Amino acid sequence: EMKFRICDRLGVDRSRSFIGTFHAFCVQAIRRFGDRIGYTPKFTIADDKDQKDLINQVARRMGIKLEKGIISLVAIAINKHREAIEEDDDDLLDALQGDKTLVNIANGYVEYLHDSNMLDFSSILTEMVRLLQEEKEVADRINKRFDYVQVDEVQDTNYAQFYIAEKITAGHNNLVMVGDTDQNIFGWRGSRIENIDDYLIRHPDCKVIHLHKNYRSTPEIVKVAGKLIEHNQKRLSDKFETVNDSGTDVRCVQYYNQLDEADAISEKIRDLASNGV
Repeated sequence: EMKFRICDRLGVDRSRSFIGTFHAFCVQAIRRFGDRIGYTPKFTIADDKDQKDLINQVARRMGIKLEKGIISLVAIAINKHREAIEEDDDDLLDALQGDKTLVNIANGYVEYLHDSNMLDFSSILTEMVRLLQEEKEVADRINKRFDYVQVDEVQDTNYAQFYIAEKITAGHNNLVMVGDTDQNIFGWRGSRIENIDDYLIRHPDCKVIHLHKNYRSTPEIVKVAGKLIEHNQKRLSDKFETVNDSGTDVRCVQYYNQLDEADAISEKIRDLASNGV
């Protein structure tokens, strides 16, 4: 839908444009060039459940029985380790609480994926990184394929995604990154707000355009939000304003858990609807 709208508005050929997620982009590239790094075009993709099942299978083949919680720990460690493009097992060892057996299981799982012509969600990114690093011809071809690249929600990118975006625009530097440092909430999942700072350091000629206007919220909400996020330590954003008319005062309500919160919100919606609001 996004592709249709954008290409129709700009009057450009849809077949010459790519709009999608990082994962979709990488899957296309690896289907096309993956034979250079040991994959056939018919590789399969393991989802989160498949990943945990395969980790368990690798452990069993090594004569080790893992509890569910440990399997999840190994999966999370593997994903973060690869997406940070870390080659040193010491970082993986730290993430696995210093257990060398778990490191062996993790490495065994990664080897099993490659040998089985499989990718999981993390290795879709990291094998794309490897493809760009090891195959200069492929990197050059992809670089020439795109004159302009835009990445949305860049504050939520991990290091592997950031590397890919920078690598495929290295020849012309026409990269637009849209994001908000105040909305970085996925650090626990590997996102790096430092990606933005790193890019600005490496590209001092890069232009920073602040979007000051909020088109969604009332002045009351903007004022309260502004006071709160002023406490954020790493910020590129400046003060912002809204074009909307004044509304009601902001009410802060605390609930015991997300279920109570959902009940209260739905009840409020019912009240407003019944009053014709």
